[in-house]
Amino acid sequence: MRPAKKETEAQREFSHSYYQGIVVQIGNLQEFETHVPAQDRNRAFLSKGTLGNLASLQEIYPFSWAHIVDCAKRIDVVWFNARRMPAALFEVEHSTNMRNSLVKYVELQDFRTKMVIIADESRSRQFEQTLSMTAFRPIQGHVRFISYEQISRYHSNLVKMKVLESKLNLPH
Repeated sequence: MRPAKKETEAQREFSHSYYQGIVVQIGNLQEFETHVPAQDRNRAFLSKGTLGNLASLQEIYPFSWAHIVDCAKRIDVVWFNARRMPAALFEVEHSTNMRNSLVKYVELQDFRTKMVIIADESRSRQFEQTLSMTAFRPIQGHVRFISYEQISRYHSNLVKMKVLESKLNLPH
């Protein structure tokens, strides 16, 4: 039996920033304002430049108390609605502990926002087990798991639809 291949730092970062970039693009295509944390802004995304250039906001809106906004600043991708409130929060969990992401979501539990964990399908059971912990009871009905494959397929279909819409010049 072969030992499991250990992922290199470059592979892990590409995977994380790749899915982060896809989520930013989806948000932009759906006309949300998008934000990525300061520590991720210089990460490359395909040939599109950096995540910071892809996101529509460089600074997060001050939508609440400072300690809550500070927590939101560290979330992988935040989509803001027209009222400058967080419409959706996304954490990409490639290899890190899901508890850390769920703790951020607990801090934001009083907001009516979608909370999503994006990871490989093989981690869905870990997601369910972690979310079932008593500490996460307040957010159990509010957090969804989306696999890499699902978000990639959605992104691809959305891009195709937007291209078709522009060719047809239909109102939206």
